[in-house]
Amino acid sequence: LAVAAPVLLNAPRPVGRLMAWLGLAGILGAAYWFNAFTPYPGYAAALPVLATVCVLAGGTIARGGGAERLLRLPPFQFVGNLSYSWYLWHWPLLIIVAEYEGRALSLTTKLALVLIALGLSYITYNVVENPVRYARRLIADPLATIFVGMCLVTFSLAISNVVRGPAATSSADVHADAAPVPAGTPARVAALVAQASRIRRLPSDLTPPLSDLPNDVGPAGVGCNTSTPTGDPRYCVYGDKAARRTVIVFGDSHAGMWIPAVDAAARRAKWRAILLFRPGCAVPQVHLWNEQTQTPDTECDRWRAWAIRRIIELKPAVVVLTSMYYFPLDFQRQPIKDEQWDQGLAIVLHQLHSTGARLVVLGDIPYLGQSPPDCLAAHTSDIQFCSTPRVKAVLQGHDEAEQTTAEQGGAKYVDVVPWFCGRVTCFGVVGDFAVYRNQAHISAAYAAWLADVVGDSLQLG
Repeated sequence: LAVAAPVLLNAPRPVGRLMAWLGLAGILGAAYWFNAFTPYPGYAAALPVLATVCVLAGGTIARGGGAERLLRLPPFQFVGNLSYSWYLWHWPLLIIVAEYEGRALSLTTKLALVLIALGLSYITYNVVENPVRYARRLIADPLATIFVGMCLVTFSLAISNVVRGPAATSSADVHADAAPVPAGTPARVAALVAQASRIRRLPSDLTPPLSDLPNDVGPAGVGCNTSTPTGDPRYCVYGDKAARRTVIVFGDSHAGMWIPAVDAAARRAKWRAILLFRPGCAVPQVHLWNEQTQTPDTECDRWRAWAIRRIIELKPAVVVLTSMYYFPLDFQRQPIKDEQWDQGLAIVLHQLHSTGARLVVLGDIPYLGQSPPDCLAAHTSDIQFCSTPRVKAVLQGHDEAEQTTAEQGGAKYVDVVPWFCGRVTCFGVVGDFAVYRNQAHISAAYAAWLADVVGDSLQLG
């Protein structure tokens, strides 16, 4: 913007007014549409940055006109003066309170904390920011300003290191501290998830290796899913194929994602495991839009009806239902609301009660904010950069509503979030395992390692 200033100053005023309004619209659009799943850092950041440039440039070209008439009003000027202090205050408050509560915060609590941050920013703006900015001695001596700044930065870094304490530099250090229990047991999973925040460097023995991570899908899907309109419905059998007791895993790609865990658990407990899944076709009876074909997914409705009939015919002892809730759209490309999703789930649970099987709804996983393979490859010396705050990764409201629907429908609900997240953060690496193969699916290696906790949760004893 500074480089282009001479050119911008010669632009016509109508251009400046248009730029200012377009820039303001871009800022508001980014605030409205961006969410926890918007890749950041990434190309999406260009929208608010370029929009801000347009507002500043437009105001420079057309002084006193365009969006400047709106932004010069006292409320906007007040917020603008405090904006940087407000920005510094709001995030620590949200994170600290969420850590203390040990759960995602409600919208009301978040708004209250943001208002508290505004009050704190007003105080620091007047007591710290302005007095330092306009201090005569610092203005008169630039070297003194630089020296004071360096001292404050050094002091802040020293305090942060003292508060954080020594951090493990690799997963080997974490393993040394963990309780001596077999890998994959509930105690081991809880211990390594609790210590995952201390891992800094990418483990040298990462499982699966980073180069294999995007394709670590496991055995599910080899000839047993119907992902094309012309395919005949079919299913695959895992676990102990000769066993009398049967557990069926029913759902979309998340059902296939969990098969490495269910397969291993079923083998140990001598159960037969059957997978009925179709990628992109969720369990709840809702009409879904197919993002790949950009058409209404009527085949999903037909497949779901076939799968339910097949489950009733197979007479399983346990039916596991699991689906991905990744901002699904209906036939009109409108977002499916939690109420629609839960009503659809209740209908399916009611239909499956005739089987006499024990019904289990396996809750949704947390979603990371960026591509795990790409992020881990780019930040091998600080993999915590690839972690996501729990308040963003976990769809708390959706999960709670789904749990209520499941329990009212006579099903057991299994909360899987503790297998991926601590009190504050959800991780891309736990122990030596790469947890996710992409933002919305876990790796087959991590799923297999969770076999014991999954088996215990499904009560395959």
